[in-house]
Amino acid sequence: MRNRPKRRISCAGSCFAQHIGAQFKKRGFNYVDLETPPPALSRERWHEFVYDLYSARYGNIYTPRQLIQMLARANGSLQPVETAYVDENGRARDPFRPAIEPDGFADIDELEADRRYLLSQVASMLDQTDLFVFTLGLTEAWESIEDGVALPTCPGTVGGTFDTDKYRFKNFDYEETLQDMNAFIALAREKNPQMKFLLTVSPVPLTATATDQHVLPATLYSKSVLRAVAGALSQKHDFVDYFPSYELIASHPMRAMYYIPNLRKLQPRASRRPWMCSFPPLAISRAVTSKNPVRRHPSRPTMTTFSVKKPFCRLSANEPLYLRKLSYCCNQAGYESGLEKKTDVHVFALGSGAYETNPFSEIRDSRIFFTEPLYSERLETATSEVSIDDTHVWGLVTGTHNNRILRGEFWKEATPACLDHPDLRPVSRAVVDAIIDDDQRYIKAFLAQLKQIKAKFFVISCPPVRRNSVIAGSGIPLDIISAIDSRARQCFTNWLSEQGIPFIAPPEGTMDDQGFLLKEYSLEKTFTGKRDPHHANADYGTLMYKQIQDFLAQNHPEI
Repeated sequence: MRNRPKRRISCAGSCFAQHIGAQFKKRGFNYVDLETPPPALSRERWHEFVYDLYSARYGNIYTPRQLIQMLARANGSLQPVETAYVDENGRARDPFRPAIEPDGFADIDELEADRRYLLSQVASMLDQTDLFVFTLGLTEAWESIEDGVALPTCPGTVGGTFDTDKYRFKNFDYEETLQDMNAFIALAREKNPQMKFLLTVSPVPLTATATDQHVLPATLYSKSVLRAVAGALSQKHDFVDYFPSYELIASHPMRAMYYIPNLRKLQPRASRRPWMCSFPPLAISRAVTSKNPVRRHPSRPTMTTFSVKKPFCRLSANEPLYLRKLSYCCNQAGYESGLEKKTDVHVFALGSGAYETNPFSEIRDSRIFFTEPLYSERLETATSEVSIDDTHVWGLVTGTHNNRILRGEFWKEATPACLDHPDLRPVSRAVVDAIIDDDQRYIKAFLAQLKQIKAKFFVISCPPVRRNSVIAGSGIPLDIISAIDSRARQCFTNWLSEQGIPFIAPPEGTMDDQGFLLKEYSLEKTFTGKRDPHHANADYGTLMYKQIQDFLAQNHPEI
């Protein structure tokens, strides 16, 4: 391994296999991961959706029977009778990966699209793999009586309903386990004759057993069978090796030092123990580790300007409409058809949306202060205020500018699973919603702070995305842009409604049936004469400002 750092390595197996893959990646080996997490999904949510655990999103594979049957499903030689657990709400779980989506897939169609993609990646993985690492975890399993398909969990636990007429318990013996492993190795090497194998046995004991034995002898039986099979295969084939992770953690010289007090689960350091004995120090190999794939795509700064032709030109992301009921001091836009001149109106760009991907505000002494210096500076410059309190009315254009989610290469190769793009990687509704939630969470935190100090504020929609925007010109199909933008707006406005926060939507008649801004409301050129593919024009701004006037007249007549 030390002499072959470019060898392509794939991993699968029981839950302990997750740690093995992580150690290969940390040490800079050429680890195969064919279903990498979406760049806009936060790292802390990767494992929630089974990203960054194995070489594809197949979940835990506890038994060799599961492994060989997954390969058979990938090459089309096995068509299971039962393909989905469907609950009373129509949500579906994959019987072979019941925990792949925390709440299941939105429907069967979404599940099947995701599974088709997974199985295509399993077939591709075998072509790309030089070394396949498999962790044998259990001999106990549940299987379908009708076709003998092995399941990773008992139906009725993570999903489905247990039925003694449909399912039965199975505890594989040595001969069956050896036969399944030999069948998998033969099938894999038929597809890729140069593939080698590294076998390990999970040191994680059974928490419970479906046999009539105590869990301790049940565990010892299971691990003994698996260890014997791994040993037999490594002795028989020169392209199979065994790595003693089980012995380095669970054997008697270790004195259970790598287990937590209940002796069922491993301590975090246990996942590092075997590799510390086998690989160079992490500091030496870290130099070739791939870069962190989590890279937020910041929004470009937007500036509010005013049209010579019309009073109010455009509303863009991160631009508060600041209204206060103090002295007469109307700004250069005039708003002659707008607010009465006794109102002091400030419209200014708060700054780049890039800063919304981190916490940017905090409460001190019942006032909100921006922790992002640019926001703080622009607030003070435009309003002579250093903080936000409950004495003014604030209109905030935020939360509906979704370019951050769409930027980059990901959505050129992926699609929301609800759309018909069979050549692209499907992404479930739950993952899309998680991406959206990650993108909006600090905006929501800021708005929640405004509520907490009882500030008077409302949220104004950004203009709809344009068909000729930079995002649309980047190669992402328009229906994908429309679907993600619409879903992000829906999630945000639903949250605002739950919180009782007023929201001013785009004016009626300014969008087409896909949610794009109509051409007649698009700003063609900036004031410097450059093409503007982003903003709405003065006509749109006038319509929006009329809605703002109506809202203020109804909800803040004191202004």
